[in-house]
Amino acid sequence: MIAQFLELEKCFKGSLGNRNMILIALEAKN
Repeated sequence: MIAQFLELEKCFKGSLGNRNMILIALEAKN
């Protein structure tokens, strides 16, 4: 799961909106 997060972060780096979407997705997984 962490590896997937790092890949997503690389794709969306620099965009706070997308970063927030990633955090929401991680919370949904947990």
